[in-house]
Amino acid sequence: MQKGVGDPSFPASVLFTDDASFSHEGLFNVYSLHVWAYNNPHSTRSHTGQHCFAVNVWAGIIDDCLLEPYLLSLLLDSQKYQFFLETVLPTLLGCVLAHIRQDMLFQSDGALAHSTIVVHVCDYIISSIVSHLVH
Repeated sequence: MQKGVGDPSFPASVLFTDDASFSHEGLFNVYSLHVWAYNNPHSTRSHTGQHCFAVNVWAGIIDDCLLEPYLLSLLLDSQKYQFFLETVLPTLLGCVLAHIRQDMLFQSDGALAHSTIVVHVCDYIISSIVSHLVH
């Protein structure tokens, strides 16, 4: 992260990524489920529905390029995430100019599937695609 100190173009070189799960019950995120209001809205959260569905969507952005969203497995584990990094991500990076990919940093959010030993080995493999990994 010292590289970014004093370099105003630093954020443009980071591939910011995240994934989120959506279902018929709405967006759910175990880390930040909030209702913002000036007064107590006495909000409730419905847990039932006639048709059940859920998806886990990954997206990334670097500089001014939004990478195509990708549907991940709902039950994401390290092997599935490794497959995504090795097989899918290089294709999604096709829209990123070569000179941007050359100096690109990969931001990982530290979720369990992203931080196992298998994925750390994969980090070495994808280092041929991106120059640095940021955890």
